[in-house]
Amino acid sequence: MSLAVPTLTLIFLLAPGVSYRYAYYSGAFSQQYFKTSFSDLLIAAILPAVIIHAILFYCVVQHYYEIDSKTIGVLLSGITEPANVKAAFSNLYYNAKEIYIYLAGASILAAAAGAAIRSLVRGLRIDRIWEPLRFQNRWHYLFTGEILDFPGQLGSPEEVDFVYVDALVDCDEGSVLYSGILADHILSKDGGLDRIYLSYTKRRYLKENDKEGMKYYSMPGNLFVIPYSKILNLHITYYSFEDANSELVSKVDKGS
Repeated sequence: MSLAVPTLTLIFLLAPGVSYRYAYYSGAFSQQYFKTSFSDLLIAAILPAVIIHAILFYCVVQHYYEIDSKTIGVLLSGITEPANVKAAFSNLYYNAKEIYIYLAGASILAAAAGAAIRSLVRGLRIDRIWEPLRFQNRWHYLFTGEILDFPGQLGSPEEVDFVYVDALVDCDEGSVLYSGILADHILSKDGGLDRIYLSYTKRRYLKENDKEGMKYYSMPGNLFVIPYSKILNLHITYYSFEDANSELVSKVDKGS
């Protein structure tokens, strides 16, 4: 028996764990799932897979099915004795339908559990309060204002309706300050920040100065894209709609 058979058997057994992680790390946090290598993904899937298999075994399998542990042992160990290999594959062939149904059901259950636990963690804000459960996409917490729920931070995410960004960018003509409302952000493959999108964007050159102070220049267009590799630093201000009637209007309309 080749090494491929034990490997494929292990992958099938870990499929519920992979489904769990896929559902748990979804949405804004999906980058955390996809950036891992295939081997790391399988290792991380072991614990949820074991839990799902254990639950199904005690609740369903032992009451309706008989488990042929010898067949599983042969497939995982890579035993090459012809008689044992033939018996194992014959067992798989005659029980293929039940095996597929079981694995599909286990994977669906795991995905539902992953989505439910993720909703629980996010709904109760456990990831914001307890760092071990915090997702690796720290930019999401920063750009949504959820970071205000972190221990030691002042303010409340409920008061954040949009985010105003001042980005200091290194350009050929010198340092330029771009200011505008954060419209979106894109992560890189390694989970870092790749670029940001600003609307109602203005800019000013730091080297320019006159009697009235530094001048802002309006930039026409719907969105302005800034690569993170060009950004020297970011200044972020959280606003509510009430603020939009005062300070933010001054920034956007008057450029001050």
